[in-house]
Parts: sequence; C-alpha cells; structure tokens
Amino acid sequence: MSWCPRALTCLLLLLPASALADGQPVVFWTVDAEGGITSHWLDEHGALTRPGLWMIGQGELVQVTGASSEHRLCDCEAWAAADFEGDCRPQKATSSETGLVQLGPGKGRGAVSAVLTPEAALDLGDYGSSVRITGSAGPWLFVEAWTSIYGCGAAHPNSSDAQWMWHVGEGRRVDVFGGLVGDAEARQLVSAGETTATRLLEAREMVDEAEPEPVALRPGWSGGSLSLDAIWSTWACYACGDGVWGSYSASVHLPAGLVPGALSAWTKVPARVVAFLGEHPELRLGGWSSAPAAQRERFASPKFRYPVPPGATAPKASLERPVDAVFGYYEALAGRRPDEAFARFAFPGWDRAKWDRVLWAGAGCARVDSAELVQVDGDEAVLRADLCVEDAKAGTVDRWSGRIRAVSTPAGWAMSKWELGKAGSCRCDR
Repeated sequence: MSWCPRALTCLLLLLPASALADGQPVVFWTVDAEGGITSHWLDEHGALTRPGLWMIGQGELVQVTGASSEHRLCDCEAWAAADFEGDCRPQKATSSETGLVQLGPGKGRGAVSAVLTPEAALDLGDYGSSVRITGSAGPWLFVEAWTSIYGCGAAHPNSSDAQWMWHVGEGRRVDVFGGLVGDAEARQLVSAGETTATRLLEAREMVDEAEPEPVALRPGWSGGSLSLDAIWSTWACYACGDGVWGSYSASVHLPAGLVPGALSAWTKVPARVVAFLGEHPELRLGGWSSAPAAQRERFASPKFRYPVPPGATAPKASLERPVDAVFGYYEALAGRRPDEAFARFAFPGWDRAKWDRVLWAGAGCARVDSAELVQVDGDEAVLRADLCVEDAKAGTVDRWSGRIRAVSTPAGWAMSKWELGKAGSCRCDR
C-alpha cells in the first residue's frame, strides 16, 4: 500500500476489512521520520488523512499548531557602558520564540486558545525557547517547553525545562504533578522509582547525594497500550549536569509504572489503529481519541479549516523514549541464549547472521544470567550483563561480565561497544 504524499490534503486509503471492526470512529496522529505530523480518521468506511495535528475536543475537531513571536534583546555592552542604570533601553537584534495555539470552533470564524507561549525576554543578551509535543491521550496533550537565557554580565547561559498538560476540550492547562497525577498516584510513582533513580544518578562520577524528583512524564504506545516514562531530575553543578532537564541538573528516565486515572479511558489503542500502523511502519503513533461520526465530513473536506493567526508555524513533536526500547526489554533476558536475547540489537555495519555465527556458533551452551540497565542519557544506554558461555572447542565454561553500550539510531537501538571480560568459571547446563 502506498502512503499519501504530504502535498495531498486528504486521501482515502483502503484497509483490510478485518482492520475495520464495527465501533466508534477514531482520530489519531502520527509522526514520520522527518518529524512531520499527519492526522488520520478511521471508521467502517476506511481511512482519511490530512496534514497537521487534529484532535477531538468536546465533540468538535480542533487543531493545534505552532506560533512564533519576536522579542528585542538587550545590547549588553551599551547597557554596561551606562553602568546598568535603569532598564536596558539600548536594543539590538531580535530573538524568535515558538509556542503552541489551539484553533477551534467559537464566535465568528473560530477561537484561538494559547496552549503555551514563552515569556518575553527582559534585560537579556540572548534568549531562545521552543515548545514540543511529546504525545497525547484522548483530549490530553503532553507539552514540554525549553528556555535558554543569557543575562547581561552572567558567567554563562542558563536553560530550563518544564512540562504541562493541555486539555483540548476544556481549553485549560494542568500541571502534571498535583494536577493530572493525584497525590496517591504520585506516592506510588515515588515508591517505585526513587531508589533506582538515586542509584543511577549517584553512579555518575560528578553527582553526589542525589535527591531526585519526578519532573515529567513521557507517553508511548508500545504493543498497542499506553505506557509512561518518568524523568527523574536532581540538582547538579553546572559542569556536572547533563542538560536533559535544564542547567544545574542531572536526569534519568525510568518506567513510571502507572497510568494516571485521568488517562485510563485511552490506555488501549483501538485494533483498527494498530492494523493501520502495521501497514505503515514508517509512522509512529502520537495519540488517539474517539470521534463523533458527524465530524467525518469536516475532516474529509480540504475546504474545512480554521483561520490561522499571524506567525503560525508547524508544531514540533518529539516522541523519543529511550527507556521504551531498552529498560523493559532487558528485564526479561535472564536465562535466554545471547543470540536470542540480543536479537533486537546489532552492531552498526555488522551482518546480523554472521555476527551470531561468529560469537555463538561454537558455544555448546550460552546463557544470559543477568542484564541490568545502569544508565540512559538521551540516545545512549549502558547495560551491565553477566553471561555464561561454553567454549566447546577449548572445553571451558567461562563467565563473562561487564558492560554493553548501545546508541539510538533511526532504525532502533544498536550495540556500539562490548566491554565484557572473563570473570571466572560457571556452569552452563545444556
């Protein structure tokens, strides 16, 4: 099946009848390899697509789009020459910021609601900001904002990150912790992850006495179900931090181990959506919601659109979840043959079958005794592993212990380096 070119506003796609079981229509959105967002409508009649991010809010189609604005920056040298008296009136270049707006039904031609807009730059020599969408569930939109400021006379720039939820039906912003996540759920999350987060952070050379807190949740749809990763962050000196959640911080990603009750109605992806994604492996699911059948005609019509405000841009989405492809997978490796356990991974440029033959063909017995994730930072992961391998030719059975490093690539995770050495003997039953 061919995929619709982005130039087409809407195209009907035919799917197998088994993929279109009776039920309520579904609207969902996906992200391609270039970061482009496309929305889809699925019902018993087939599939419709149109570019951009479209969701259902209070029974109506709404659109979420980007927005940009500019602020004039301070001329720090001129202000310093004036001994920093008063406000910074000498102005120089402008900085460009991005935000998000929701377009939907309202009086006249439509309503515009600000999902997230950056604060204005004041007395700053440099300023930058960006807003990204990390997923959605029903009417709930996961939104993260990054801001970098450089104050006149400061020793270095300073960045910060924040996360909110946006409810497209009610047009309101909600904090993740203390809002979306209730008190009892927050205690459950802390109980499940605080000890592990502390251990992983304190394992780093320049982080001492970590006191991590959950600062954000990242959604994903592995196996057709909603799961969440928690970002845990602790204070760190400017040179010690990793910048994942702003300056002066170090962070790790861990499975949250729960889905807030507010999202419980959208934990299972409809079978028809799963079937559609199976036909289009190049697309990643961002989120979905049920849709009133009456909205189909609007979704299908190229003429239906809301007025776009000045400065509108394409929204940015980031669906990267480093833990999704690593953490849960390695929890279930013990007792398996290495060639089976590591089948989802490959050294870049290595032939998968040849690699297995070279490493394990001569092994009369080979077993993974343990494999533990010890660190995930952005697109790099480090795992500690213990293997028991029989060398049939040499007549020895050796334990191999050490670390395996992996990196995230467009095609998935790939092993980048083995750091395993012999650590004594072991017994490997056939």
